[in-house]
Amino acid sequence: MFRTDTGNFNRFLTSLGLLLLVGALLVPYFYFHDTETLRIPKAELKGLTPVSREALETRQRRQAGLEDWVLGFAVVLAGGGFGFLWFGGRRLRTAQGKEDAAVDRKAKRDDVEIEQMSQAEVEEKREVQARESVEQEAVSKQVEPPPFAAAPAQKNPADQRYRENREAIQRIEGRIKDSLPQAIPEQYEFLNDVKTVRGSQQLRLDGLFRAHSREGTDVLLELKVTRRATSVGMVGRSASDQLLALILRYQQVTIRKCLGWLVLVIQEDAEAHPSVDLAALEKRLNEALLDMAKASILREHELDRLPILFDELFGPQAK
Repeated sequence: MFRTDTGNFNRFLTSLGLLLLVGALLVPYFYFHDTETLRIPKAELKGLTPVSREALETRQRRQAGLEDWVLGFAVVLAGGGFGFLWFGGRRLRTAQGKEDAAVDRKAKRDDVEIEQMSQAEVEEKREVQARESVEQEAVSKQVEPPPFAAAPAQKNPADQRYRENREAIQRIEGRIKDSLPQAIPEQYEFLNDVKTVRGSQQLRLDGLFRAHSREGTDVLLELKVTRRATSVGMVGRSASDQLLALILRYQQVTIRKCLGWLVLVIQEDAEAHPSVDLAALEKRLNEALLDMAKASILREHELDRLPILFDELFGPQAK
């Protein structure tokens, strides 16, 4: 059964308009639907008594006189129906716009917060990566990684490599911070050294290409720096697993679509190893990352190519 929605005044107006339009169609239909009782042959009409004939003709005249009124009433119903429908629809459209705006504001409030890491957090991240790099270099040389010195005064090769790696990481991060923001596609915003915060859940990111549209796809940047070309494969495999886990956690925390970008940078003063096929290593890493992320291996002097690589991997032409 058709019922008006009185729970909302705007919907009530549109429902009332529809009711009036339906009435404008049904009233003349039922009025003109059954008029056969007034149609009789003239021969039979002449055979009636004067009183019967007069009563029948009077009824016919009265019936014919009401036709204009019925049609006029149907026109009034139709006009009222169109008026209520237009007025209610206009108010409903305005109300719907306000409701959509409120939903968008709520979605933004519920969206995960992106905060800049503190300097202490940045230094901690660099320290962890520098120590990992020293350990991976030792493993790639197939020697036992020497312990780090307990005091700065003690001379230790591991400490020296740790300081060099940390300086290189800071230098490379600075170059990336200066080059990427000015050259990425306009649908993205680049943020470096940030963390996502939702309640007690935090994710630290080397870099984030955040899509301006909520329906867009964010890109997580995972940066790894090494001094030895021979350790790129081992570093890449470990970093790939970390990046895939980070992508899944980011999607759960932010409820946004994302891809990953693993950037492996070989320091400028790295030892030369012409036998290492970086292109083949990069291909294997991309196969291991499936369609969830991309990998790029480059030397420090090639960092200026990062905007071009990003556009090739994640720009519109890459889809």
